Parts: sequence; structure tokens; C-alpha cells
Amino acid sequence: MRIDFHCHVFGAVKSIEILKKQFQDFKEYGFYEKMVKKVQEIESVQLNDPIEKTVFHSKNANIDKIVLLPLSIKQNQVVKDWYNKVPELFIPFYNPPEKTSDNNNVEDQIIDALSKDIYKGLKIMISFRRKSL
Repeated sequence: MRIDFHCHVFGAVKSIEILKKQFQDFKEYGFYEKMVKKVQEIESVQLNDPIEKTVFHSKNANIDKIVLLPLSIKQNQVVKDWYNKVPELFIPFYNPPEKTSDNNNVEDQIIDALSKDIYKGLKIMISFRRKSL
């Protein structure tokens, strides 16, 4: 099973030019040229709703489940909103950890997903800052 770790805290990195300046070690390997080519090949969607955009890209990437990990207690409500909108895709993991409304322990769901290899892909998403989505 492929596991993707996705973090929305990359809002400051807006262009490949900024990446080139920050990570000069990769310039010798054609890394940025390959990245530009790949970015052009990725099918995208013009949606204002970050949840719908995440669902679209997850389906294209064959991601079966996304674990939502809030960085703070304040983000728990956002996690609940995402989970309520698409419960078949998202696994909410609250901060601090709590049981879901159907009395399933979320930590157990994550461990089962990893140990039993029941999904083609699992994505772990952190940080739900509005300005970064």
C-alpha cells in the first residue's frame, strides 16, 4: 500500500523559482525541469471548495482513505466538517484523540488500515489553516 503524507503548510512555496532559490543543491540534477514537466501533466480542477478539490485529486491518485490530523484543538471542527461531507474518504483523528460518534476508535482504524493493507493508498493530511487551503 502506498502512503502519502500531505501537509497544507506549503503556502509560502508558491513557485518553482522560490524552490530553486531555497534548495540550490538540486539544480545540477535537472530536478526542477522534471518538476515543471510533471506539474504541467497533472490534471487539475478549478474548484473553490478545498474539500471537493481534495476528493478530486485523491480519486485521481488512487487514494482510498485520508487521515485528517489537526495540529491544534481549534482545527477539530474543521476536521469534523470535512469528515461529515465525505465520510467514506476521510478518517478523522482529533486533537486530542477522541472516539468518533459511532464509537469506533480512530486510532484503531488507522492501525488496521496500515497493518491489514486493506487500501491501495492512504493519505495523511495535517494543518487546515484557511490561508493555506
